[in-house]
Amino acid sequence: MVKRQLRIRIKYCGGCNPDIDRGSLVKHLASLLMEEGIEAHFMTAPAEADLLLLINGCPHACLEEEYAESGRTMAYISVQGARLSYQPVPEEELAAAVGQQIRIRFYPA
Repeated sequence: MVKRQLRIRIKYCGGCNPDIDRGSLVKHLASLLMEEGIEAHFMTAPAEADLLLLINGCPHACLEEEYAESGRTMAYISVQGARLSYQPVPEEELAAAVGQQIRIRFYPA
C-alpha cells in the first residue's frame, strides 16, 4: 500500500566541515521510505513542501541558525552531523532515525 506522497525539501549546509556523507544519508533515507510504501518527493529548490529536512554536516548546525533567523514556521527535522535532535546517532543509523521521525509526524499508527 502506497501512502500519500510526501514533499520533502532538502537543504544542505555548505559542507565546510562535514562529519557525515550528507548525500548518502538522503539516498539511504529515500530508499528506506520507498521500502515502507512512503512515496517521498525530494526537492532542493524553494517550493511548497510538507517538511523541511536540514542536513547539517556537523554539530554546529548552521542551517538551524539560518532557519531561526528567517522567521519561517514550516515543520522541519534537523540532522547535525552524527546527531539528530541533538542526540548522538551513529552515521549508519541516521537515515533510519530520520525515517522514524517522518513516520511519527506524518503516518502515526
